[in-house]
Amino acid sequence: MTDPASVESVPSADRSMRRLVAWILDHRAMVLLTIGCITAAAAWILATRAAFGSSIGKLFFAESPRYARYLDYSRELGTDEALIIGLEAVDILAPDTLDRLERAVARVSALSVDEASAPGSDESSAPGESSPPDATSGHTDFDDFDDFDDDFDEGEVASESGGIVRRVQSVLSARRVRRRGDILSTQSYADLARSQPDGRAALRQELIDDELASGALISQDGQHAAVIIELIADKNRPAEAVSVVVNDAITIFRDEGFSAEQIHRAGPPAVMSEMFRLTKENVLVIFPITAVILTITVLILFRQLWPPVLAAFASGIGVIWTMGVSVLIDPQISIMHSIAPMVMLIVASSDVIHLCSAYMLELGQGKSRHEAILDSTAEVGRACLFTSMTTFVGFIGLSFVPTPVFRQLGIILGCGVAFALLLAVTIVPIALSWLPAPAGWQSQRGTRVQQALDNALTWLMEISVRRPYAVVAAYVAIAILTAVGLSQLHIETALVERFDDDNVVAMDREWFREHFASTNVVQVVIDTGRAGGVKDLEFLQKLAALESEIEADPKVDAVYGVVDLLSMLHAQLSGEPRGLPSHPNTPAEYFFVLESRDQATLRGLTDFELRRAILSVRLEEEGVRAGFDAGQAIEERAQELLGDAVTIESTGMQYMTGEWLGSIVAGQQRGLGVTFVVILVMMIIALRSLRAGVWSMVPNALPLLMLGGWLGLTKDSVDSDTLVLAMLAIGIGVDDTIHFLMRYRLEFQRDGNREAALHRTYHYAGRAIVITTVVLTLGFAPFMMSAYYSVAMLGTLLPLTLIFALLADLLLVPALASLGWLRFTAKSTVR
Repeated sequence: MTDPASVESVPSADRSMRRLVAWILDHRAMVLLTIGCITAAAAWILATRAAFGSSIGKLFFAESPRYARYLDYSRELGTDEALIIGLEAVDILAPDTLDRLERAVARVSALSVDEASAPGSDESSAPGESSPPDATSGHTDFDDFDDFDDDFDEGEVASESGGIVRRVQSVLSARRVRRRGDILSTQSYADLARSQPDGRAALRQELIDDELASGALISQDGQHAAVIIELIADKNRPAEAVSVVVNDAITIFRDEGFSAEQIHRAGPPAVMSEMFRLTKENVLVIFPITAVILTITVLILFRQLWPPVLAAFASGIGVIWTMGVSVLIDPQISIMHSIAPMVMLIVASSDVIHLCSAYMLELGQGKSRHEAILDSTAEVGRACLFTSMTTFVGFIGLSFVPTPVFRQLGIILGCGVAFALLLAVTIVPIALSWLPAPAGWQSQRGTRVQQALDNALTWLMEISVRRPYAVVAAYVAIAILTAVGLSQLHIETALVERFDDDNVVAMDREWFREHFASTNVVQVVIDTGRAGGVKDLEFLQKLAALESEIEADPKVDAVYGVVDLLSMLHAQLSGEPRGLPSHPNTPAEYFFVLESRDQATLRGLTDFELRRAILSVRLEEEGVRAGFDAGQAIEERAQELLGDAVTIESTGMQYMTGEWLGSIVAGQQRGLGVTFVVILVMMIIALRSLRAGVWSMVPNALPLLMLGGWLGLTKDSVDSDTLVLAMLAIGIGVDDTIHFLMRYRLEFQRDGNREAALHRTYHYAGRAIVITTVVLTLGFAPFMMSAYYSVAMLGTLLPLTLIFALLADLLLVPALASLGWLRFTAKSTVR
């Protein structure tokens, strides 16, 4: 039992923590049994419910009204959620190539959510079964409209009953339109190539000149081909299903004789599939590496086995609890949620390290093991409580980001911080009460690591205490340079650019950029408000004028819409140059011809009622924000040209992601602002001083500003996820400030001597915050292995920010204290 007198000998602020630890030590068996039961329950939840991946809706758009309208449009007009398979260096019109392509397209068209995992099965390999008509071979008969309609309905029913592929476009579905007397003839390029082998070169050139095919189905030099696999838009479809479709599609093309070196992939499904793969890699590869590095680092720093074992045990249980909560909220573990185990492993270890460090220092003062446990937990535990609260606030700040993935991540990490503190102040005291008293820090001063650490701390202390004005002036200069960099900071996101340059999706993107048209497409839906409105010649003329203006923009690669199709058809039928007909009834006749002879060509350009038209605008830039800005500008100009009678809305995955990015950045800025203010209030409370609390935020704000300034000076654009780093950094980085200042306040109140108090603070807290920063830095280092930027930056930019914060704590904070700007009220003896 604990001596009551010993409890009264410490400050009243520490008594509650001391009594809590004393109670834990008196009820060790019950506490450990409770921890064991909770851990077993969390492990069972993980084993039975957890799954990797997430849907597009959960990751980005949630219940966005615009996304809901996009899903409505996709039912009739198609979707840009398409996997593009590029085939390198193929003679696409050779009979053997067409046969292999036909078999591959038929098998891909038949994929369903349930069957996708078995591309070689009978169900998935049955040619032509339950596939939409334009996904089949060039032999499909489009001459009979009734037959086409029946085939189309069958394909749609198949999709609704489990299919994941809406349609497949390839050279097989490309059709040549020609006039034969007064009759419009549409023929498959594939059929013509089979029947006219000597004319393949001329047919290939016609494909290159065909605006529908060039840059989309065949490269602009005719040496490569592409297959566009359009998926059924579904906000709830898990990423696992998309990943399976991508992998199975590639496998199917390899099975049909296209080599792995010939096959390239692009489009949102390819990006989602790679994100899904990296999610599993983060958990299954980076997590154990992080655990090993943390263990080795703590072992080297402490030169004893028990601290790393204790840190690994307590943090490991914290990870299990944290991920159990995550899976209870949502069984799917997305790429962002997959970082939670590593973050919690590192953060939880830092609490344990502070407690172990303080315990060894107390032993070095000649105290008994029991008193050392109580005193170290009372003094450091209270600081750990405040550090956990500030870290909690920093993580919860992510909840201000208006998208499910970040809201859930904030909740997960917030809960994890609470678990880490709870486990640290329970498991560590219990373990220390059973372990024999270790050698104190002083007995280890002969080791090179400890000597180097002590020498570095002494050198930093001398600089900050002896030359405070120089230190402050240096940080002022850094702040000025930072301001210049921040003024040049530009936020943009290109999802593919989040992958490493040697990532297969990134390399394939470069291949597509070289040989095909841009894949950054903004779709503009123009609703005339009445059935048949698209056939109106006056509307078409205004639409043609709008296309011309859009194409004149240097940021636009190409524009395609129903006007281009009608212009091409008019040139074929009339023998006149390309353009719209002059007679008002002629467009209706052309639409009748297309609907009865080649309705597939209209898909994606207008709906079946001819009420809405779609413009597909291909942009030179790949950033999603550039896509959103372009869509907004087109909407405004289209409304001016077409009048108020029509409704205009830009849409598409890229456009919506760009709009989402604006909301994300605004939410991140709000979250960061609220986090900063709340932590400021908490620092004032923790330090019991308004002045000290305000000054304490300077060394925590400067590292973030320095990071932003450096990025602004060195990068043309910065990914939006970098702002998430700021919330994580301030939540974690402020911990060292709290430990340093709370110890300084305690030491200063002993005798009111600033310099002596700073010397003692460096001795007690300096070593611990250096060790924890080293552990945090090395613990986050394995994140560099990730091929995904949003994860990799946690191993590069976050450690850099934490090092900036550590230097500010060890240089700027003592300098401010030496100058008297950061000060506390001296009291009489506190012990």
